[in-house]
Amino acid sequence: MLVGIAMHGHGGLVDEARKIFHEMESFYGVRREPKHYGCMADLLGRAGLIKEAIEMIKNLPTGGDMSAWSGLLGGCRIHGNVEIAEMAAKQVMELKPEDGGVYSILANVYANADRWEDVVKIRSLMSGNSIVKKNAGVA
Repeated sequence: MLVGIAMHGHGGLVDEARKIFHEMESFYGVRREPKHYGCMADLLGRAGLIKEAIEMIKNLPTGGDMSAWSGLLGGCRIHGNVEIAEMAAKQVMELKPEDGGVYSILANVYANADRWEDVVKIRSLMSGNSIVKKNAGVA
C-alpha cells in the first residue's frame, strides 16, 4: 500500500503517505523495515521535501541504508539540489562502491547544474575504478 502511494505521492498524497507510514506499526501492525524508509525518502525527495527526507534518514538507528540514500539522491536529481545530492551519493558510494548508477545520477545532477568539470571528474572516477553502469532490467 505504501509503495503504491509513493508512486503518486508527489501528486498530492504526501500527507496520506506520511499518515500511513506513521501508523504502520501502531494501527496496521506492520513493522517498518529499511525498504519502507527508502520509499518514504523517495516520496519526500520527489515531492521536493529534501530537508524532511534528510531528517528522517539521520534519525534512523542505522543512519540510513542504500534504499534511503538512493531515494534521497533521486529527489535531488529531480529538483537539482547539488549539495545534498553530493552528500547522498557519498553515502551510497560508501555502502556500495561498485554501484555504477550512483555515479551516473551524480553526473546528471552536475550536468543539469552546468558543472561540466564535475561531470568530467565523476566520469573519470567511474572509468578509473572500472565501474560500469548496469542497464535497467538486466540481471
